Amino acid sequence: MDADRPITTADDDRLGFTPVANHLAQVILDQSATDGLVFGIEGKWGSGKSTLINLTIASLENASPAPEIIEYSPWLVGSRDDLLSHLFDELAAAASNIDAIEVSPNEQPRTLYERIRKRIFGDEHLRLRRKERLKKQLGGKLRAFGTMAGGLSRAMKATTVLGVPHAEIAGSLIDRAGDTAKSLFTSGSLTKRKAEIVEALKLISRRIVVFVDDLDRLEPREASEVLRLIRAVADFPNIIYVLSYDVDVVSNTLQKAVQVDDGRAFLEKIIQVSFRVPRPEAFDLRRWFHEEVHRLFASDLSNVSSQQLPSTHRLARAIDTQGGRYLKTPRDVVRALNALRLHAIPVRTHIDVADMVWLQLVRIGNPMLYEWIEEYLTETSAVYRGAMVGEQEARRSGLRLQEILAREHLDDDRTRIELSGILPGVSRGLGNQDDPHRVFNNLGRNLFNTFVAERRLGSPEHYRYYFAFAQPAGALSDEQVEVFLQLAEQDRDAAIRMFTELGAQARPQGGVMAELMIERLIAAVDRISPAAVPGIISALSEVLDDVALSTRDGDWGQHRAWGAAEHLVERLLGGIADPAMRQDCLSRLFTFGKAIGWQTSMLRSEIFAHGHYGDRTQPEEQRLLTQLEFEASLSSMLRRYADMPPQQLRAVPNLVSLLYAWQQGAGNSNDARRWVEASTQTDEDLLAFLSRARGWMSRNDEVLYPLKRRELADFLDYDAAVQRVRLIAGNAQTPEAQRRLATELLVAFQQGEHD
Repeated sequence: MDADRPITTADDDRLGFTPVANHLAQVILDQSATDGLVFGIEGKWGSGKSTLINLTIASLENASPAPEIIEYSPWLVGSRDDLLSHLFDELAAAASNIDAIEVSPNEQPRTLYERIRKRIFGDEHLRLRRKERLKKQLGGKLRAFGTMAGGLSRAMKATTVLGVPHAEIAGSLIDRAGDTAKSLFTSGSLTKRKAEIVEALKLISRRIVVFVDDLDRLEPREASEVLRLIRAVADFPNIIYVLSYDVDVVSNTLQKAVQVDDGRAFLEKIIQVSFRVPRPEAFDLRRWFHEEVHRLFASDLSNVSSQQLPSTHRLARAIDTQGGRYLKTPRDVVRALNALRLHAIPVRTHIDVADMVWLQLVRIGNPMLYEWIEEYLTETSAVYRGAMVGEQEARRSGLRLQEILAREHLDDDRTRIELSGILPGVSRGLGNQDDPHRVFNNLGRNLFNTFVAERRLGSPEHYRYYFAFAQPAGALSDEQVEVFLQLAEQDRDAAIRMFTELGAQARPQGGVMAELMIERLIAAVDRISPAAVPGIISALSEVLDDVALSTRDGDWGQHRAWGAAEHLVERLLGGIADPAMRQDCLSRLFTFGKAIGWQTSMLRSEIFAHGHYGDRTQPEEQRLLTQLEFEASLSSMLRRYADMPPQQLRAVPNLVSLLYAWQQGAGNSNDARRWVEASTQTDEDLLAFLSRARGWMSRNDEVLYPLKRRELADFLDYDAAVQRVRLIAGNAQTPEAQRRLATELLVAFQQGEHD
């Protein structure tokens, strides 16, 4: 971490402050010694005031002769009443380090002791002793004066507290230190002391420069007292005061603390000449930030592949646009770099560097936009998991974004174009400003997968890394995905075990972790090795029915994991050119595995695509299987239907869909109907079959699971089945559990009649 400390040497100067500091130092050195001077360095917080002071001090120290430097820190003084005495202690210490100007060699010894020493050691020794005596006398006078001033200040405070009549002479507590100095200087008993100090200061051979940095960080009373104090002693010869401050902050402070109408005018009475810290060139700040970012992420950026080159372009664009917008001072650069060290370095393997840089620049420059981004990505992540965003919520979010952009006077359409490349669903459109679809727009799988594959800020699997050092709750880590891919390539049984474990691991948002693995594989499909594809398909064919049975159905009763897995397989097989490997994949897809329900879903799509049944024939290039592959896969699946034990077949999700695949695949044979008749002979078997044959229907925002006549009539005598269930429900001799189930199924029959 950068401690955000000002630089102290010219070697560290990135922004060209050294020539300015050298000029200021020369101005101080050229100042007449007759009177004191109060010099002001003005600048906003973080603009480089302290750096400019440090470099000026360094330049003064290299001068010949160099002045005595005091870095006065009033905020370190324990009591406001001690400010004056503390300053004079500092002045005394500095004066004790400075020789007096050359004493006249013709000056005669004033005492017998001096005459004896002159005769023994000569005139030079006498001059040196007198210089030492002058230094000690000046230091003693300054310390004594500070001690007396501090004592009077405390006495004045006591009189104010105790209500002594002449307390009114002291003034308010706010002005005490300065008023104390004025009283001391104007009182008859101390006028002579002041004159002695002034005459002694005229004799020092080097001047004293007092630097007071960060005046604007003091409390109002402290700041006003320091200014009044300096004003009271500003006319001491050979002493120059250099104050640094934000003029707006100090002016407001004075208006509150001293109760004046114009804080700037009050400040001008104290500051005799001021200099404003030059604003660094915006390009210099961005270049500095750019160099440090590349130093921080050297390994990440040097290993960028040709496919990731757009990331480096986005990084340059982020620094250029957001950096130009929000990097106004050196402190802004330091804060941004520290933010990256804190937020990015610990999670560097889980993020996109360009997006993190962009986000941290926004965080520093526009906190409201930063908060909106976090809230928006939380919502898009929920959409990715299956939730929906209502029109009212979308409009609220869109209008909030519009307000934030307007507050910063950013062009709405241009900024949305920028955001659309970073946040999923932000529309580039130039339509109605109130259009809710300008956010949460077209949040489909393909859009999300682009962000996930590159670990972008907009990735639902990675966005929390950008805000909270951790992946989203219930998300898969990149490491887990990589482990699965390695197992799929090297140890297929281990890959199946891992996928089975993910299928049993519930997520806090609902569903299971295996569903996320499928989505992550889709996002990474372009970099999956062909050697891993048979292992991936093996895991899908083994586990996906269990996933469907353990998770909530999606719309129209479809299992989300099944549709995603079908899309994944289509993408994976499209990248397999080796005939033997492709045959291995198809064998694992339609011949092996317990997930026969999902395999049937894949098969039915091909039954229609090949025109084997229905009138939805697809062009050859849009089919998953060639004609020969389809015929072999269909034959294999039909054998599996016929050979599977009834209770095992009944356990398949979407049982009716399997029966239709059997019927349609076998050329409208009665094999499926005969199987149903044979497997529903007993009341218990009938109830078990009907429980698995229920469909899906939405009515008045309520999801129902009916027994639909139009689906079941192809496989059994529908009316006879209804009558049998009615008899079971009304038979007192039937076990209670069966009667309850029969009653429930009668309701399902009624619902199915209205489908």
